[in-house]
Amino acid sequence: NSTLGTGGTAPAVKARCEMEVDRIEKQFDECVVFLLRILSFKLNVGHFPHLADLVTRINYNHYYMSDSGSFSAIPGSRPR
Repeated sequence: NSTLGTGGTAPAVKARCEMEVDRIEKQFDECVVFLLRILSFKLNVGHFPHLADLVTRINYNHYYMSDSGSFSAIPGSRPR
């Protein structure tokens, strides 16, 4: 069994962990964009005005969606 403290395995473990974190981050961003699309549609229909605060909180500083309602590229693909 390899551990982080043994020889050359630490870089490989670190690389796998970073890849997994990147995958999770991308999947999270895709799910948030999907949720915002659904919520925005419901808001535009006009039946759920109370969702406006939720959309504002999720989309803080227009990270996922512009004022005009268009979605940016998947935010997880942006450089950190």
